[in-house]
Amino acid sequence: MEPKIPDFLPYLRLCGPVSRSVLLREVRTNSMIKISTKFRKELTEKAIVDLRLLINFNNSQYRSNDVQPVPGEIVARRRFNSVVLEARLKPTWVKYKDCFFNEVPLDITAMVLENAPEKGPLMCEIEIELEFLKDSRASGVAELFISRHVEAPTLRRSILATQPFGKDVVKKMQSSLVGSGIDSWIVSLKCPLLAVRINTPVRFEMCQHLECFDLDAFIAMEMRRPKGRCPVCNRLVELRTLTQCNFTKNMLEENPNCESYRISTNSIRPISNEEKNKAIKSRKRKQEVFEKTAFEPEKRKRASFRDMVVKLLNNDKSRKINIANVDDNQNRAMLQNQESMENDDCVVILDD
Repeated sequence: MEPKIPDFLPYLRLCGPVSRSVLLREVRTNSMIKISTKFRKELTEKAIVDLRLLINFNNSQYRSNDVQPVPGEIVARRRFNSVVLEARLKPTWVKYKDCFFNEVPLDITAMVLENAPEKGPLMCEIEIELEFLKDSRASGVAELFISRHVEAPTLRRSILATQPFGKDVVKKMQSSLVGSGIDSWIVSLKCPLLAVRINTPVRFEMCQHLECFDLDAFIAMEMRRPKGRCPVCNRLVELRTLTQCNFTKNMLEENPNCESYRISTNSIRPISNEEKNKAIKSRKRKQEVFEKTAFEPEKRKRASFRDMVVKLLNNDKSRKINIANVDDNQNRAMLQNQESMENDDCVVILDD
């Protein structure tokens, strides 16, 4: 299941949401924030109160050439006593399907800490204003997290420190092949980001595929241009679920010249590039044959059926064959005039 709001580096969510997910259906919506004493200590220079939004817009009424609207700036307010703190936030919106996400976290730490007690949990109410929600086709969700800015080496160490995937995921894939009509599956050992062999194979826990990608390449790409998606299946992901795959790591170490392997219900073996290319060509040929037979015009199919019927009936020399189309008025009249036909005649009616 895809997360509501994805992760975007270089900020990594430490905990949260620290408030209930707030549905955004009106221009102004209030959100109650509760931060425990434990996570309050995380609010240092590197940790922030991170406001993230998902805005859904039903654009089915727009044509492909129309300029579709994009959510604008967000106004966050906090009221205590007679004081009103206001911050105008300008998110960098990223579009995914029919949704918009703020790519860079919106830092409202100063607003939350303002006039807060020195000890104990933090509690306050934040008002979120978004003019874009005036449109009846727009709705959204707002969530608040405690996030920390991370450097690439720190993130790499934390990912490699998690429990790696074992061979259980491979057994699950093998069991899924039983009864599916698929004899085997070819899994690539090349990183989809760099198109070279993987050095440190990782994948996300929520993904269903065995293909991995290179950890260092992924971190470098996300630090430069964050997308918050799996580079293999393109689904939204949470970085906390990124884990090293020990099975793929062993395949890479045991087969230094191999770029893919074949998995079936009862075997797993590396394959050469020649065998892989041969399998790809065979699959393409089967696809071409399928497209020719499955998508040929109906008229051609009926014509083939007509030829087949005529050929079969012509083998019977004792009968005279008359081919008639029900849409042909002249042939209809011929069929109705039974007296003009001999008893031995065989009439085949074919509907074009």
